[in-house]
Amino acid sequence: MTTVFLVTHYTPSEVGHGGNHRTYQILHDIERAVGKENIVPINFTEWYQSQPPIPNLLIRYLDKVRRRLKVYLGNPYKLLVFTPYPPSHYSDMRFLNYYKEHVRQVNTPATCIIEHTGFSDLISINSRYGIPTFCCVQNLESLDMGVLVSDLRSRWGACARAIDVINEVRVFSKCAERLFISKVETGIINGLGLASHYYPYLPIGKIRQRFEWIRAQRSQTRPEQGLCVMLGTAYHPPTRAGFEWFLENARQHRLPPQTRLVLAGMGTDTLRSSLDLPGLEFKGQLAQDELDSLLISAQCVLIPQFWGLGTLTRLSELACAGIPVMVSQHPTFASDMPPQIEIVGNTWNEWFSAIKNMNNRPSSTVSNFDDYRAWEKKQPQTLSDLLSRAVY
Repeated sequence: MTTVFLVTHYTPSEVGHGGNHRTYQILHDIERAVGKENIVPINFTEWYQSQPPIPNLLIRYLDKVRRRLKVYLGNPYKLLVFTPYPPSHYSDMRFLNYYKEHVRQVNTPATCIIEHTGFSDLISINSRYGIPTFCCVQNLESLDMGVLVSDLRSRWGACARAIDVINEVRVFSKCAERLFISKVETGIINGLGLASHYYPYLPIGKIRQRFEWIRAQRSQTRPEQGLCVMLGTAYHPPTRAGFEWFLENARQHRLPPQTRLVLAGMGTDTLRSSLDLPGLEFKGQLAQDELDSLLISAQCVLIPQFWGLGTLTRLSELACAGIPVMVSQHPTFASDMPPQIEIVGNTWNEWFSAIKNMNNRPSSTVSNFDDYRAWEKKQPQTLSDLLSRAVY
């Protein structure tokens, strides 16, 4: 039997944001393939928070210089402009030594799965010990995080961004397997000549149980007529841009009659600003039981998003819960759409009409769960299949 190292910066959890949920799915899929006893999870964030400061100021300074030089040598244009992506983001020397100690103690065949290309320094360590590296990222980070068109209008900004993309593709080229949560990223990397796999997000374990429970609760009651919910992390640029677009149009043109719109998720309370409209509520991050109650009562969930990479984990989760969803076309390119998803165009008139039509319908309960199960069954179990082949 093989040992699998899962190296991540997220905590696998049934609560929290989509990144936590994706890591939770990955951990469960590894367990399905090799057994829980053969998994070594390594969480950089938890490790880093547990570390005391380096006592020697000189050593601490030299380590900082080393990491900064590595960034500039990898992309000299960063001397002129800032870009948020470096492939050596998690190259803390103490962490690399910590990882080496784990690798040295393994006597069985092993596989390493990294969930971010910022762990690129682990690939050479793995090669030294004959361990294949699977790259299973949640985004193309060099393109997704904070990329603005204004960055590309500057010659130096465009050059810095281009080198970031090249550096990330180089990391992919060093990996034995490449798995992507989105069909868009899978297509891009395949198009560059690196064989890649589409590995969709599906709610699993306790996450699935919770959404099945929400479905059951909705089947015993009736959603609140006109209650629309917008979910997401407002600190994620594409999500925030979609929310701001929707709110600005609501300010100018008002919401459809009988609409109560609730915004929930990390940072959504910062969108309130001076906006004061009837039927509009900003909840911010909610406790899990509050969020569950909101989803049980909601007539639909609205997801206006017009750019960005990765995928929306909540689409399959809301479908599992039987909640109708209205979503912009852009996120639908990333994955196969589950049942009860209504695609809305990019104009306010289309969104206004879709919400108005929803408000005028009799408040329904939930869709047939068999439809969701049939859709789920068609989705590939990519990671489990790859690991099973590697084991046997």
